[in-house]
Amino acid sequence: MEDQVDLLGVQLMHLVDMMDAKLDRIELNQEHLKEMINQRLIDIEKQEGTKSV
Repeated sequence: MEDQVDLLGVQLMHLVDMMDAKLDRIELNQEHLKEMINQRLIDIEKQEGTKSV
């Protein structure tokens, strides 16, 4: 019984580690998307600026 509890503990820790890694990737993707959106907004503002000149 103790072996099963130990195994469940190891499996649970592995699951938590996997979830943590996925959250890290999500955060990195979110930052990348923010940067892309900000750059696109800058590009649009530049285009609008050149149109009005």
